[in-house]
Amino acid sequence: MSKPPVKMAKLHQEWLFGFLTPDGGIDPYDFTHFIEEWAAGARQKRDGSKRVIDQDTSAGDLSEVQLAKFKKWLLENGKGDEWVSSGDIMAPAYLYFSETKKLPPGTWCIHFTRADAFDVFEHGTTLDGLALSTHKREKDTVDCEKNLTDEIGSAEVVYGFAFTADERNVLARGTKYGRNAVLFQTDAGVRAWHVGDEEYQVIFPLCSEYNVIPMADPAPGDIRIQTEGGEEMVFDSIQDVIKYVEGREKSSIQANPSRRLVRVFEDA
Repeated sequence: MSKPPVKMAKLHQEWLFGFLTPDGGIDPYDFTHFIEEWAAGARQKRDGSKRVIDQDTSAGDLSEVQLAKFKKWLLENGKGDEWVSSGDIMAPAYLYFSETKKLPPGTWCIHFTRADAFDVFEHGTTLDGLALSTHKREKDTVDCEKNLTDEIGSAEVVYGFAFTADERNVLARGTKYGRNAVLFQTDAGVRAWHVGDEEYQVIFPLCSEYNVIPMADPAPGDIRIQTEGGEEMVFDSIQDVIKYVEGREKSSIQANPSRRLVRVFEDA
Protein backbone atom coordinates (compact mmCIF):
# COMPACT_ATOMS: atom_id res chain seq x y z
CA MET A 1 0.00 0.00 0.00
CA SER A 2 1.39 3.39 -0.98
CA LYS A 3 2.12 5.90 1.72
CA PRO A 4 -0.86 8.22 2.34
CA PRO A 5 -0.39 12.00 2.28
CA VAL A 6 1.35 13.04 5.50
CA LYS A 7 -0.84 16.14 5.86
CA MET A 8 -4.10 14.16 5.88
CA ALA A 9 -2.67 11.57 8.26
CA LYS A 10 -1.57 14.28 10.69
CA LEU A 11 -4.96 16.00 10.55
CA HIS A 12 -6.65 12.77 11.55
CA GLN A 13 -4.11 12.21 14.30
CA GLU A 14 -4.75 15.69 15.70
CA TRP A 15 -8.51 15.17 15.64
CA LEU A 16 -8.31 11.78 17.36
CA PHE A 17 -5.94 13.12 20.01
CA GLY A 18 -8.31 16.02 20.69
CA PHE A 19 -11.29 13.68 20.95
CA LEU A 20 -9.51 11.44 23.45
CA THR A 21 -8.31 14.39 25.55
CA PRO A 22 -11.31 16.71 26.05
CA ASP A 23 -10.72 19.93 27.97
CA GLY A 24 -10.77 19.16 31.67
CA GLY A 25 -11.00 15.43 31.04
CA ILE A 26 -14.71 15.28 30.22
CA ASP A 27 -17.24 16.92 27.93
CA PRO A 28 -20.36 17.83 29.95
CA TYR A 29 -22.46 17.59 26.79
CA ASP A 30 -21.98 13.81 26.98
CA PHE A 31 -23.39 13.63 30.51
CA THR A 32 -26.95 14.82 29.97
CA HIS A 33 -28.40 11.91 31.97
CA PHE A 34 -26.68 13.23 35.12
CA ILE A 35 -28.21 16.72 34.93
CA GLU A 36 -31.28 15.94 37.05
CA GLU A 37 -29.10 14.45 39.79
CA TRP A 38 -26.79 17.47 39.76
CA ALA A 39 -29.70 19.94 39.70
CA ALA A 40 -31.38 18.32 42.69
CA GLY A 41 -28.25 18.51 44.80
CA ALA A 42 -27.40 22.04 43.64
CA ARG A 43 -30.97 23.23 44.09
CA GLN A 44 -31.14 24.30 40.47
CA LYS A 45 -34.76 24.14 39.35
CA ARG A 46 -34.59 25.97 36.03
CA ASP A 47 -32.17 26.04 33.11
CA GLY A 48 -30.66 29.05 31.34
CA SER A 49 -33.95 29.81 29.62
CA LYS A 50 -35.95 29.55 32.85
CA ARG A 51 -37.46 26.22 31.86
CA VAL A 52 -37.91 23.52 34.48
CA ILE A 53 -34.97 21.12 34.58
CA ASP A 54 -36.16 17.56 33.92
CA GLN A 55 -35.09 14.37 32.15
CA ASP A 56 -35.22 16.12 28.80
CA THR A 57 -32.86 18.93 29.78
CA SER A 58 -29.56 18.89 27.87
CA ALA A 59 -26.23 20.50 28.68
CA GLY A 60 -26.92 23.00 25.91
CA ASP A 61 -29.97 24.21 27.84
CA LEU A 62 -27.89 25.27 30.85
CA SER A 63 -26.50 28.77 31.28
CA GLU A 64 -22.72 29.21 31.07
CA VAL A 65 -22.52 29.44 34.86
CA GLN A 66 -24.67 26.34 35.31
CA LEU A 67 -22.64 24.42 32.73
CA ALA A 68 -19.39 25.25 34.52
CA LYS A 69 -20.84 24.16 37.86
CA PHE A 70 -22.23 20.97 36.31
CA LYS A 71 -18.84 20.08 34.83
CA LYS A 72 -17.11 20.74 38.15
CA TRP A 73 -19.64 18.51 39.91
CA LEU A 74 -19.06 15.73 37.39
CA LEU A 75 -15.32 15.84 37.97
CA GLU A 76 -15.46 16.15 41.76
CA ASN A 77 -17.88 13.23 42.04
CA GLY A 78 -16.06 10.92 39.63
CA LYS A 79 -19.02 10.55 37.31
CA GLY A 80 -16.78 9.55 34.43
CA ASP A 81 -15.38 6.60 36.38
CA GLU A 82 -18.87 5.75 37.60
CA TRP A 83 -20.13 5.57 34.03
CA VAL A 84 -17.27 3.34 32.93
CA SER A 85 -17.72 1.06 35.95
CA SER A 86 -21.37 0.58 35.05
CA GLY A 87 -20.29 -1.34 31.96
CA ASP A 88 -22.39 0.84 29.68
CA ILE A 89 -20.90 0.41 26.19
CA MET A 90 -22.45 3.75 25.20
CA ALA A 91 -20.11 5.68 27.52
CA PRO A 92 -17.88 8.11 25.57
CA ALA A 93 -14.77 6.36 24.28
CA TYR A 94 -12.40 8.91 25.83
CA LEU A 95 -13.47 7.78 29.31
CA TYR A 96 -11.76 4.44 28.66
CA PHE A 97 -8.40 5.96 27.70
CA SER A 98 -5.72 7.89 29.59
CA GLU A 99 -2.05 8.88 29.19
CA THR A 100 -2.82 9.68 25.57
CA LYS A 101 -0.02 10.83 23.27
CA LYS A 102 0.59 11.32 19.56
CA LEU A 103 3.14 8.98 18.03
CA PRO A 104 5.89 10.25 15.69
CA PRO A 105 5.45 9.86 11.92
CA GLY A 106 6.61 6.49 10.67
CA THR A 107 6.05 4.68 13.96
CA TRP A 108 6.19 0.91 13.52
CA CYS A 109 3.17 -0.90 14.95
CA ILE A 110 1.96 -4.47 15.08
CA HIS A 111 -1.61 -5.77 14.91
CA PHE A 112 -2.56 -9.31 15.93
CA THR A 113 -5.37 -11.36 14.43
CA ARG A 114 -6.98 -14.80 14.70
CA ALA A 115 -7.61 -14.66 10.96
CA ASP A 116 -4.95 -15.28 8.35
CA ALA A 117 -2.26 -12.60 8.21
CA PHE A 118 -3.12 -9.93 5.62
CA ASP A 119 -1.52 -6.98 3.87
CA VAL A 120 -4.63 -4.80 3.59
CA PHE A 121 -6.74 -3.65 6.54
CA GLU A 122 -10.40 -3.94 5.54
CA HIS A 123 -12.31 -3.89 8.84
CA GLY A 124 -12.17 -1.85 12.02
CA THR A 125 -14.48 0.26 14.12
CA THR A 126 -15.95 3.74 14.08
CA LEU A 127 -16.18 5.91 17.19
CA ASP A 128 -19.18 4.03 18.56
CA GLY A 129 -17.01 0.97 19.12
CA LEU A 130 -13.70 2.62 19.89
CA ALA A 131 -13.78 1.96 23.62
CA LEU A 132 -15.02 -1.64 23.57
CA SER A 133 -14.57 -2.85 20.01
CA THR A 134 -14.91 -6.53 20.98
CA HIS A 135 -18.53 -5.84 22.02
CA LYS A 136 -19.38 -4.59 18.53
CA ARG A 137 -21.10 -7.44 16.73
CA GLU A 138 -20.25 -6.32 13.22
CA LYS A 139 -16.97 -4.70 12.26
CA ASP A 140 -17.05 -1.63 10.03
CA THR A 141 -15.68 -1.93 6.50
CA VAL A 142 -13.30 0.82 5.46
CA ASP A 143 -13.35 2.73 2.18
CA CYS A 144 -9.80 3.98 1.62
CA GLU A 145 -11.00 6.41 -1.02
CA LYS A 146 -12.77 8.34 1.74
CA ASN A 147 -11.43 7.33 5.18
CA LEU A 148 -8.61 9.90 5.27
CA THR A 149 -10.57 12.66 3.54
CA ASP A 150 -13.19 15.19 4.62
CA GLU A 151 -15.82 13.44 2.52
CA ILE A 152 -17.13 11.64 5.60
CA GLY A 153 -17.87 12.87 9.10
CA SER A 154 -15.63 12.15 12.08
CA ALA A 155 -18.12 9.57 13.38
CA GLU A 156 -17.73 7.54 10.18
CA VAL A 157 -13.93 7.25 10.15
CA VAL A 158 -12.88 3.62 10.63
CA TYR A 159 -10.05 2.93 13.10
CA GLY A 160 -7.83 -0.01 13.87
CA PHE A 161 -5.91 -1.13 16.97
CA ALA A 162 -2.33 -2.23 17.38
CA PHE A 163 0.69 -2.08 19.67
CA THR A 164 3.98 -0.27 19.19
CA ALA A 165 6.44 -2.70 17.64
CA ASP A 166 9.18 -1.74 20.10
CA GLU A 167 7.13 -2.87 23.09
CA ARG A 168 9.00 -5.42 25.19
CA ASN A 169 7.91 -9.00 24.42
CA VAL A 170 5.31 -7.65 22.01
CA LEU A 171 4.86 -11.03 20.29
CA ALA A 172 3.36 -12.35 23.53
CA ARG A 173 0.30 -10.23 22.71
CA GLY A 174 -0.60 -12.91 20.22
CA THR A 175 -1.77 -15.23 22.99
CA LYS A 176 -4.68 -12.84 23.64
CA TYR A 177 -5.45 -11.38 20.22
CA GLY A 178 -4.41 -14.06 17.72
CA ARG A 179 -1.23 -15.83 16.67
CA ASN A 180 -0.92 -14.11 13.27
CA ALA A 181 0.33 -10.55 12.96
CA VAL A 182 0.60 -7.55 10.67
CA LEU A 183 3.59 -5.21 10.99
CA PHE A 184 3.24 -1.71 9.52
CA GLN A 185 4.05 1.98 9.77
CA THR A 186 1.65 4.86 10.29
CA ASP A 187 1.96 8.64 10.55
CA ALA A 188 -1.35 8.97 12.40
CA GLY A 189 -1.09 6.75 15.47
CA VAL A 190 -2.23 7.73 18.96
CA ARG A 191 -1.10 5.63 21.94
CA ALA A 192 -3.14 5.47 25.13
CA TRP A 193 -3.75 3.35 28.21
CA HIS A 194 -7.00 1.40 27.92
CA VAL A 195 -8.72 1.28 31.30
CA GLY A 196 -10.65 -1.94 30.67
CA ASP A 197 -7.87 -3.93 28.99
CA GLU A 198 -5.18 -2.48 31.28
CA GLU A 199 -2.62 -2.05 28.52
CA TYR A 200 -1.23 0.57 26.16
CA GLN A 201 -2.84 0.43 22.73
CA VAL A 202 -2.30 2.26 19.46
CA ILE A 203 -5.35 3.63 17.66
CA PHE A 204 -4.92 4.64 14.03
CA PRO A 205 -7.26 5.54 11.17
CA LEU A 206 -7.29 2.73 8.66
CA CYS A 207 -5.63 3.52 5.31
CA SER A 208 -2.90 5.48 7.11
CA GLU A 209 -0.76 2.32 7.25
CA TYR A 210 2.11 1.61 4.84
CA ASN A 211 5.04 -0.83 4.55
CA VAL A 212 2.58 -3.52 5.61
CA ILE A 213 4.11 -6.92 6.35
CA PRO A 214 1.90 -9.95 7.10
CA MET A 215 3.45 -12.56 9.40
CA ALA A 216 2.07 -16.04 10.06
CA ASP A 217 2.53 -17.17 13.66
CA PRO A 218 5.68 -15.12 14.38
CA ALA A 219 7.81 -16.23 17.31
CA PRO A 220 11.18 -15.04 18.63
CA GLY A 221 13.88 -16.55 16.46
CA ASP A 222 11.38 -17.61 13.78
CA ILE A 223 9.72 -14.63 12.10
CA ARG A 224 9.03 -15.38 8.46
CA ILE A 225 8.08 -12.95 5.70
CA GLN A 226 7.79 -13.44 1.97
CA THR A 227 8.94 -11.22 -0.88
CA GLU A 228 6.69 -10.57 -3.84
CA GLY A 229 8.79 -13.06 -5.77
CA GLY A 230 7.96 -15.78 -3.26
CA GLU A 231 11.28 -15.82 -1.44
CA GLU A 232 10.94 -16.58 2.27
CA MET A 233 13.11 -14.67 4.71
CA VAL A 234 13.56 -15.56 8.38
CA PHE A 235 14.38 -13.07 11.15
CA ASP A 236 15.14 -13.42 14.83
CA SER A 237 13.12 -10.43 16.01
CA ILE A 238 10.63 -7.78 14.97
CA GLN A 239 13.40 -5.20 15.20
CA ASP A 240 15.47 -7.20 12.71
CA VAL A 241 12.56 -7.09 10.25
CA ILE A 242 12.27 -3.34 10.72
CA LYS A 243 16.00 -2.82 10.19
CA TYR A 244 15.80 -4.82 6.98
CA VAL A 245 12.86 -2.81 5.63
CA GLU A 246 14.34 0.54 6.61
CA GLY A 247 17.65 -0.47 5.03
CA ARG A 248 15.90 -1.33 1.78
CA GLU A 249 14.00 1.99 1.91
CA LYS A 250 17.17 3.98 2.54
CA SER A 251 18.95 2.26 -0.36
CA SER A 252 16.02 2.96 -2.66
CA ILE A 253 15.89 6.65 -1.76
CA GLN A 254 19.65 7.03 -2.29
CA ALA A 255 19.36 5.38 -5.70
CA ASN A 256 16.32 7.44 -6.67
CA PRO A 257 15.86 10.62 -4.55
CA SER A 258 12.38 11.23 -5.99
CA ARG A 259 11.14 7.88 -4.64
CA ARG A 260 9.63 8.21 -1.17
CA LEU A 261 8.47 4.65 -0.59
CA VAL A 262 10.09 1.32 -1.27
CA ARG A 263 8.00 -1.76 -2.00
CA VAL A 264 8.78 -3.97 0.97
CA PHE A 265 8.40 -7.28 -0.83
CA GLU A 266 10.41 -6.62 -4.00
CA ASP A 267 13.21 -9.06 -4.57
CA ALA A 268 16.68 -7.55 -4.46
